[in-house]
Amino acid sequence: IPPNFVPSIEKGFRAITERGLLTGNPLIHTRVVLEDGQAHEVDSSAEAFQAAAAGAFETFYQDAAPCVLEPLMAVEVTFPAEFQSQTMQTVSSREGAIQATSAVSSDTSMVEAIVPLRRMFGYSSELRSVTQGQGEFSMEFKTYAPMPAEKQEELMSEYRKRLHAERK
Repeated sequence: IPPNFVPSIEKGFRAITERGLLTGNPLIHTRVVLEDGQAHEVDSSAEAFQAAAAGAFETFYQDAAPCVLEPLMAVEVTFPAEFQSQTMQTVSSREGAIQATSAVSSDTSMVEAIVPLRRMFGYSSELRSVTQGQGEFSMEFKTYAPMPAEKQEELMSEYRKRLHAERK
């Protein structure tokens, strides 16, 4: 491949990874290695190499065993000690993995947990409800992890439906 076409190949790969084939979301943790190729005096162009790169990516995408990643949040919940069991239940019901519990003072406790971001929406209302308005929480991004298979299937199905509707 002539060196002047390598940026076009990279552009083709980058374009296809901006909208993943599973759910339409950008791909991360992706590495592409250009090993070989062929150019033709008449048919070779920047656009042709971009299209070839995108086609190659689509061809081998499923072989890479792609999965949907979701953000996991480090969550700290502070609440009156008398509401510990209810608060722990709210975290657990949101697929939270409790990392630690501690007493902040004689009447206040804290729970540290890792919780998927998709499960944190509406948590402040639930926490206020079970702690009579006295509980509070903070969260920050921790890492990405593979989403449960059934949730991945839901997202993939929704994406396929959207694509089908757009083609009509």
